[in-house]
This record gives sequence, C-alpha cells and structure tokens, in this order.
Amino acid sequence: MRTNCPPRFRISAVNAVILIALLLSLIPWESAHAQGGSCPAQDRSPTWVATENAKTGDVHWRDRVVVGWVGDGTTIPFNRYATNTFADAQKKQTKKAPRKERIQGWFDKTSVSCGDSVGLHLSGRNKSATVTLYRLGYYGGIGARKVWELSLANVAPQESATVTAAPERTVSTKWPVAVNLPISNQMPPGEYVARLDDGGPATFAPLLIKDESARSPLVLISSVLTWQAYNHFGGYSLYKGAAEDHGTRSRVVSFDRPYDGNGAGQIFVHEFGVIKTAEKLGLDITYLTDLDVDAKPALLKEHTSIIFGGHAEYWTRPMRSGVVSARDSGTNIVVLGANTGYWKTRLQNNGREVAVWRDNLDPYRSDALKVTNQWRSGPAAQPESEILGSAYAGLGVKANYQVVRSSAWPIAGTTLKAGDIIKGVVGREVDSPDRDPGPGVQLMLSTNTKVRGRAERVGMTYYTTKSGSGVLNASTDGWVCSITNSCNWTRILKESSLQVEEITAQILKESAKGPLGKMHPSVIDIPAAAR
Repeated sequence: MRTNCPPRFRISAVNAVILIALLLSLIPWESAHAQGGSCPAQDRSPTWVATENAKTGDVHWRDRVVVGWVGDGTTIPFNRYATNTFADAQKKQTKKAPRKERIQGWFDKTSVSCGDSVGLHLSGRNKSATVTLYRLGYYGGIGARKVWELSLANVAPQESATVTAAPERTVSTKWPVAVNLPISNQMPPGEYVARLDDGGPATFAPLLIKDESARSPLVLISSVLTWQAYNHFGGYSLYKGAAEDHGTRSRVVSFDRPYDGNGAGQIFVHEFGVIKTAEKLGLDITYLTDLDVDAKPALLKEHTSIIFGGHAEYWTRPMRSGVVSARDSGTNIVVLGANTGYWKTRLQNNGREVAVWRDNLDPYRSDALKVTNQWRSGPAAQPESEILGSAYAGLGVKANYQVVRSSAWPIAGTTLKAGDIIKGVVGREVDSPDRDPGPGVQLMLSTNTKVRGRAERVGMTYYTTKSGSGVLNASTDGWVCSITNSCNWTRILKESSLQVEEITAQILKESAKGPLGKMHPSVIDIPAAAR
C-alpha cells in the first residue's frame, strides 16, 4: 500500500529504530533510576562472592586517608595517614591533636537497594574534588574495588553543625545534597565507602548496599547504631559533650552529620576483618544494617547464620525480638565481639535519630516498651546473657586467650592445639559467662583477668538450642580488629592475627553449612544452674 507522505518525510524502519534509540538515550538515566526504574538482575549464584572478589582491587583506595575513629575519646593525629595497613593507628595516640580542615560528608540513607538513589551531603574547602565509591572485600588482599567515580568542579564549605538545647543536645548539619548517587546492578550487595578527596586529607562516608531478597547462608549486620552512639562529630556523642564529660553528653544523636575521625564510623575497626575473611573464602554472604533489621526483623530467618562484628552494643526492641525469633527457628547467631545488645535503643525522626537517655530524664523512663536503659535493667529486665550465653563485664582489659580443647568446634579443623595462647586479643571490652542468668555454655577459649580491679573469667562461649541453632560469642571486641591489626587500643602480633583469622574462617565456613547444633552439639562446661 502506498503512502501519501511526501518523499522528504519518509524514513526507513532501520532509521526509525535509530531515531527512537537516540531519543531514549537523551532521557537522564539517573533520574529514571532515582524514581524506581528497572534494575536488571544481579548474579546471586552461590559463587557470586568469589566471582566478585576475582575482580581487580584499587591499591590507592585509602591513600592520604586520616586514620582512626575518635568516638571513645581517644584521637589519632589527623596528620598521620594510612598506607598499606592501618598499623600506623597503633604507633602513637594522643588527645587534642590539631585538626586539619578537610572535605567531609554523609549519606542521607544508611542502606540502599539496587534501583534506589541516595544523596551525598558535602562540605569542602572551595576546591575541586573527586567522589569515588569503593566496595569493601578481599580482592587479592587489597581490600576494596572501585565501582563508581564522579568529579566535582567545586565543593563549598558549609555552615557548622547545629546543637539542640539540653538535655537532648543533638548535633546535625543542614548541608545540601552535592551528589545524587544512583545504585545500579554494577554495585553488588556489600559494605561501601565513598572516598572524598580534594587533594588534602581524604575522608570516607559509609554506605551499605543491600538485597533484601537475598537468601545467602550468611548475613552480616552492620552496627550503624553503635557507630552513631560513639560519633563525636560536632563535639557531642552519647558518651561525652562539649565539656569532655558525661554530664554534657547528647541523649539523642543524628545520622545527619559525618562520622568523626576518618569518616567511616567503626567499619575498619569492628567489621572490615570479618568482611575480608568471608569474602576471601568466597562464602555466599549478604549485608544489612541494624536499622534494616529494626524495620524488618523477619529478614533474619531467611538466613542460616546471623553474624555480628566486634561492636554491636545498641539494639532496638524489634532487633532483639528478631534475633530471638530467628534463633528459636534454627538460625545460628555468631557474635565476633563483646558488649553486644547492651543498651535499649529508641529510634525517632524516621530512623535518622538515635535516642538513648539512660537516666531519669528519659521521658519514657517508666514505659517498659520505650525506656532506653540497659537490657539487664528494669522495668522488665532481659539480660543479654539470655541470648548470647555471656554478658558484658567491663572495659580496660588487655589479656590473652588460651585454647581450652582442640577437639571442639571451632578449634577443630585449625592448626591450634589445647593450651595454645592467642596473645593480646582479649580487650578492650569483654564479656563473661559468670555474670547474669543464661543458658549453660561450652568454653572454647578462656582467660582469667582483672576487669576494673575485679577477678573475672572471660571466654568464647557456645551453646546449642532445641531448634538446632548454635550461638557463639567471642566475648572480646578485640577479635575482628585483630585480623587486620586495626584495634584502636593495642597493636596485635602477626601470629595472633593469623590465629584469629584461622578460627574465624572455621566459624564462618561451618556457620554457612546449616544449624550448628545439629553438626556441633555443645558440651556444657558451665551449667545454667551454676550461673
């Protein structure tokens, strides 16, 4: 059939396709993605982590990055930089180190999914800057892979943080969004840091990319609530205030500010070691923040084992109930730290603020469902030992672990023998199986030490349940940081690092296989009746 269209307006089918493709290419991909556009399927085969870590890492990912985090009141000089390791952090520690101005930033979400968009809020020095997003992993020992980069012509300085009136003393910033980061299928689940670099001291801003549909055997919970509790940016944290004392501390802290120190929160001290170990092994692992668990506690039941890093001190009520429910349904709980699940935590302002009053000024001090004090305290006391098998004993510890028996999991399968010493890994904060009621436990590693002048037994504990789940607690927050020699309170010997990595690898491999109680029933050393 002939057309009446004049010849000059006729186009071939091929040209029509080219024209449509050209028009589609003009649509901003980032805008479509930010509005919930399609996100092609990512590799979720059991070997996806091994495939990801076969990619090339970037050896320069932490060049000129300031070392350390200062949330516990100890600062590492900002003129001291990390090179190939974070061992510089242990060479010298000082208080009140001179502060160098540097570019800083924060994301307006702690975790995002493929297809989302997240805003990065920046304050700079009126200089051009580069924002580079890195995924943390093993990557041949390098530790991070570059997945995205953007150059900015200028990052202007922004107004200082604001502080609300006492008693909340909440520090936040109103910095504008400098970068809208679209999350694509080229960014697999994991813990990420955005490197912020304007030619001076570089800093990080942390971000977690998640896949809530993942059914990986292992799920690592990133403890951003604890990071924020210790964050002293703007002069206030849940521990200290402007007067450097407990009396002027914040009672509500905000995610709308950078983290102090290198800007990465506690990733490199308390989580990086387990990330590198799991991904070096190629284990199928996925990642969530504790805010994700608070919002959807049932996600925990979808995994074989829940992994907590070195410091998961702050738990909301939905978090705790989700952990207990998962354990009772057969999901293992592995805590590679200490001082876990210690403070009842309340979220507000759509999860952007963390409220922990822990005193009589708490407006909900008489409300058992909202009060923010220790879990072991009333009303309706629920000591953490009921879940973990041991309970927080104190801080200021520096001691060694000794292998109790080599025939018991997780020591079995390693090169360690009964009586072997793992030097310097017990501390700075520790748990004890002799405090508060709880289930009978087996001791894997043990030491007798002094905690604030008291004789105390500290030990890696393990127990199994009727559901078949196993619960292991390392009982020292020096465990994960020992793997990478990144403890902010001591230097770790190379031999100790290798021993801890070997045991951790055994824990992770077995935890990925199934219910630990069915494979490794506990043999009780400390009966429940004796506690």
